[in-house]
Parts: sequence; structure tokens; C-alpha cells
Amino acid sequence: MLSSTFECLYGSFVKIVHEKLYDSIIATPVSAEDAIAGDIAWATFRGLVSGTLMFIVAAFMGVLPASMPSVLLLLVLMVFVGVLFGSMAMIVTSFAPNFDFFNYYTELVIMPMLFFSGVFFPLDKFPGWMKTFSSFIPLTHAVNISRAVFSGVYRPGLIFSFLFIFTLEVIVFYISLKLMKKRLIK
Repeated sequence: MLSSTFECLYGSFVKIVHEKLYDSIIATPVSAEDAIAGDIAWATFRGLVSGTLMFIVAAFMGVLPASMPSVLLLLVLMVFVGVLFGSMAMIVTSFAPNFDFFNYYTELVIMPMLFFSGVFFPLDKFPGWMKTFSSFIPLTHAVNISRAVFSGVYRPGLIFSFLFIFTLEVIVFYISLKLMKKRLIK
């Protein structure tokens, strides 16, 4: 989540404003949508690399998934989460006038999402309204799936979690393409 987010926030902003790389790319036969999708794909790959490194660290610590074939599910989840959060960050980048603007997104969206999604604290210890709120956070669903992979306990609700991530990903990806194209082609 964090690697994809920061790549599409800071990395893309630098490419747009300081390096003028997008101007050069869209002057070629490559469309603005292709360039934006390519940047999201790059952020997804960076997220996949970071997630794989975290998995390797977990393996060295003796924390392995319940079954090794479920590692593929974990890799697929990393790709979906990378596209989702890369696309969300692209939406923010499409509005950003400067680097300081990203502080609002990271402090008001990303950090609370980390704390209220069950990454650090179990959700069953939160009040009822917080559990309901956390069910609308995409990271909560990714955490549910990854915990199921590591514990080997697959519940029917995980299908909903996957569909939630996938549906939100498709919507946010489409919006990010439209908003970034609008920023690039004035």
C-alpha cells in the first residue's frame, strides 16, 4: 500500500512538474491514459517488490502461510492492492499544486486507514461504530485476506472482501485516468 501510494504521489508529481516527463511521453504516439496506466503499473510493481521483501522477512522469522499454494493468492492480493492504492494516489496527484498537498492525504487518509483497518490493532477490540466504519476501508479487506492466507482459515466473507477491493479498484482506476488526463492535457 505505502510503496504504491508514495510512488504515485511523489514520483508522478516529480514526473509531471519538475521533469516534464509526461509532456514528452504524450507528445509521442503514447496516449495520456497509457502513460498514466504505465505509472500505476510501475507503482504496483514497486508495491509487489516491497510486499515480497516483507514476505521474505516474515519467512525468516518463521511466519509462513498455512499452505504454500496460497502464496499465489497473496501475490495476487499485492497486485490488486498496488493498483488500488496507486490509483487513489493518482487522483490526489491530479489535484496537487505542490508537494505539501500530499501531507493532507497521507495524514488524513493513509495513516488513519493504517490504524483503523486491523493492521496493528484487532478490530474486535474497537467499538461497534468503528467496526462498521472499518468495513468501508479498503485496507481492512486486504488485511482480512492476508490474515486468512497466513492462518489458513478461509471464511465466505473473504469473497466479499476480494470483490470490494476489485470493484473499488476498477472505479478508482477509471477516475484516476480521467482526472490525470485532464491535468496533463489542458
